[in-house]
Amino acid sequence: MLEIKTAGAEIQTNAEEISSGNASLSERVEAQAGSLEETTSSMMRMTETVRENAENARQANQLPQAACERTARWEDHARRRGRHAGDQ
Repeated sequence: MLEIKTAGAEIQTNAEEISSGNASLSERVEAQAGSLEETTSSMMRMTETVRENAENARQANQLPQAACERTARWEDHARRRGRHAGDQ
């Protein structure tokens, strides 16, 4: 009978250890899930920042092109006016 009580106590102790281990594992998994959510959120913000930077770079690239086009039109206009002024 003593052996049965001892075995029962060991089973109870082992069950408590397993339960405690499961609770600890659950806490660690929840902490990792929280960290993963934070990482995902940070990556989404970084992705949006990269998109905005790419758009800003595209717009900045268009500025000198537009300035060159305006300069060329102005020079063409000035040449035409110069020719017309010489005609008078």
